[in-house]
Amino acid sequence: MSDVTSIQIDAVILDMPIEYRDRFQELLQKPTLTVDDLRGQVEQYTATVKRVSRMVRLLDIDRALALSHSASSLIDFIEADHPPAIKMLIQAAVHYFIFEEEDEEVTGVLGFDDDVCVMNAVSRAIGRIDLVLPIKQRT
Repeated sequence: MSDVTSIQIDAVILDMPIEYRDRFQELLQKPTLTVDDLRGQVEQYTATVKRVSRMVRLLDIDRALALSHSASSLIDFIEADHPPAIKMLIQAAVHYFIFEEEDEEVTGVLGFDDDVCVMNAVSRAIGRIDLVLPIKQRT
């Protein structure tokens, strides 16, 4: 990895809460998928979340759909000619969103706060401020 790539990835990682960093770094190591495969994963996950939201009232479907929109927009951004580091960051953010470690996240007990933080860090790093979602304050 070049210094520029390392600096960019380090900046993204430092922009997210510490408790999300290890998992994001693990996802950065995954082989890069095609844009079509990544897009298909987001579409499949979004369909699943929509189905689950009909049964689980605590699931924040609006938040999930906003994240799905951000993920799709980031994937669209990959289609332009960008360096591999950008593709790695976007794929890791998208996978962070669609591959939950804990079932609690999917059922809405914790919502999608961690996904928003990760997606926002990547969006800011690549200059897509328009995709940054507001962080919900816990009461």
